Amino acid sequence: MDTVENFMDNLEKDQRRRQQEHLERRKEREGELGKLKETLTKLK
Repeated sequence: MDTVENFMDNLEKDQRRRQQEHLERRKEREGELGKLKETLTKLK
């Protein structure tokens, strides 16, 4: 039974870590988009 609990615990930790990485990548992309929009506005 203990190994099942460990497995579930590791699964939860893994999912949380992936969500965190996903959010960080999304923030980076949004930051890059913001920079591109600023540049485009300056060029107009």
